[in-house]
Amino acid sequence: MNRKLKVVLAAGMACCLSGVPALSRDPGSARTMAARESYSSSLGSWRASREPAEAGSRPATMGDIDNHAIDIYEKQMRSALSITDPVPRDAAVTSARQQLAKNVGKPLPARTIVELDGLLDFGGVSAELGATD
Repeated sequence: MNRKLKVVLAAGMACCLSGVPALSRDPGSARTMAARESYSSSLGSWRASREPAEAGSRPATMGDIDNHAIDIYEKQMRSALSITDPVPRDAAVTSARQQLAKNVGKPLPARTIVELDGLLDFGGVSAELGATD
């Protein structure tokens, strides 16, 4: 029964998330913000109900990142990606991700960076820059 539930949940999450990247094309639109809020709150509350009290030491997941932290990260990343010189650009990307980890209060693993960057449509940037896992 437990395995069937996991399969159903995984399929449901994949179905629900398939439309989110398409909404992120215009980061300021009401639809994008509503999708972020819905995704963040529903996934966060689901995960929070299943994690032990010592979860502060666990790596951050998308459910741990609130909209305010995403907005700050998005602005910092857009600024970083506008830099043409690769060395300062990589330093700015690393700084943005370290700030996000600080804002969330948890280590930021590369898998969460990949998921968030996909949601925000930041392609072509190494997820290892600033990852803290």
